[in-house]
Amino acid sequence: MKVARLYTIDLDLVQRLARVNNKSATVNQAVRKFLNDKEGTNLSDFTDKQLIAALQSRFDQYSPQYQMLTTLIALL
Repeated sequence: MKVARLYTIDLDLVQRLARVNNKSATVNQAVRKFLNDKEGTNLSDFTDKQLIAALQSRFDQYSPQYQMLTTLIALL
């Protein structure tokens, strides 16, 4: 669903935006990126394998912790 709203932006942004074909899509994309950056990263954004791999990267590949995480990844 689309809604028309009026917001005030700086003149230089208006001038730069004038050169863009799809202004609404550009503004939508920019606002979404801004809001996503503000919200930060959530663990639910990642798969189990990605989280385990990130944890695994903290250990030496010959450590028991690394080997255990390798086994866990194989079981997933």
